[in-house]
Amino acid sequence: MGHVYGSCQQETRLHALITGSKDVIDEVFEKHDVDKDGSLNRDQLKTLLMELNDNIMPTDEEVKWVLDHADVIGDGVIDKPELMKAISLWCDLASWCFAQ
Repeated sequence: MGHVYGSCQQETRLHALITGSKDVIDEVFEKHDVDKDGSLNRDQLKTLLMELNDNIMPTDEEVKWVLDHADVIGDGVIDKPELMKAISLWCDLASWCFAQ
């Protein structure tokens, strides 16, 4: 893959997302669920990942990879319970979050 360029400038916020802070997860989910259908489609997920990547657009391949691995239910979208996994997978893919 190798197209993830961002730095982890929002480390505190990302840490809250990855560790499951319900308020932060709810806020991020509601922001990106623009059609208010209770799930994030591929385009909405791509926008969220771009925001986490210092506004650098992820490739379609990267979005597909995150969606394929985080969509536990298998319905082709990211539901709120799957959001934490999607963000964690993105950070693993990006290999830039919480590097110490």
